[in-house]
Amino acid sequence: MKVAGIQIVYVLILQIVMATVAAAFGTLWILSNQDVWYMSDPKAVEAEKRKDPIYTFFTTLGTWVLIFTNFVPISLYVTLELVKFWQGGFMENDMDMYDES
Repeated sequence: MKVAGIQIVYVLILQIVMATVAAAFGTLWILSNQDVWYMSDPKAVEAEKRKDPIYTFFTTLGTWVLIFTNFVPISLYVTLELVKFWQGGFMENDMDMYDES
């Protein structure tokens, strides 16, 4: 389990780095293309907020984190815990593993 935990930490760090890089490039792209006709919406409440680079970066970062959430599946933890539980049950009930001394 220690190896799997370490690998999951590595994957989380990779996910954060990739999301940050993608958010930085996405923010640059959004800010450089915000005057294009298909990017502007004068009636939108968010139109003024989109011009703020910090707001744009963090909203884009959140988007990329959500996109990359499939890197660390929760089912991996569930599967590992179920396998450990079943193996513990098998070892507990295995009479050939019993030591009388």
